[in-house]
Amino acid sequence: MAKRKTQIEAEQRTAEFRSESITKGFGFGDFGEALAYPFKFKTSLFFGALMYTFFSMGKLASVMGGMYMIAAALMAYMLANMLVFGILANTIENFAHGKIGGNFMPSFDDFELWDDVIHPFFLYIGTVVASFGESPGARMAIVSGNPGKPGPFTIRLSLPSGFEVPPHFHPVDEHQTLISGRIGHGMGDTVDLESVNWLRPGQSVTLPAHAHHYVRTRGRTLVEVSAVGPFVVTYVNRRDDPRERGKR
Repeated sequence: MAKRKTQIEAEQRTAEFRSESITKGFGFGDFGEALAYPFKFKTSLFFGALMYTFFSMGKLASVMGGMYMIAAALMAYMLANMLVFGILANTIENFAHGKIGGNFMPSFDDFELWDDVIHPFFLYIGTVVASFGESPGARMAIVSGNPGKPGPFTIRLSLPSGFEVPPHFHPVDEHQTLISGRIGHGMGDTVDLESVNWLRPGQSVTLPAHAHHYVRTRGRTLVEVSAVGPFVVTYVNRRDDPRERGKR
């Protein structure tokens, strides 16, 4: 009973913190707190920095020549990116699920070579390639989980200005957090631009399961989406479904 009461109180504090954060938005105070946050976990910060330094030094092995040294340098690159993307994914996933104030360092209890080493390496390659120019279309990156499989997941969508998603719905709740740009949501079966609710960076919205809604963007927009898979998009009007257009 006491454990249940403690859990309820923790959930209430988390909900109040999230509501207050959305209302206030992001300011210089939050920026300072973000810079100071890692120092709350000095052990993780020390060993994380030590590991990253070791992996970074390992990248220099390629200058010694030879296949083994090149392979060692490539592995060092992959491990360094594993650490960086692992910390980012753990922080984002915890925040998306309301777990605020926890350690930024992932536990790696369920460590997998593909998910924790190889996949982050290719994500790193993708970010480098994307930095040379901005694609005119929409892009998606998986932060954690798999939208097509059962279980929680988090993805990031990079959407061009003027991007539109016609009225549609999902079988589960969808939580969105705007990182940059502007994104607007409207409810109903028909598009009414006057009723669109526009988010500012740092604000979030939860779209209930089976709620019919549509989406618009202003400027290049980066939004994070969290839900529980399998995640399905069903359009109110089948003619709006791009998958149906390909069949005709």
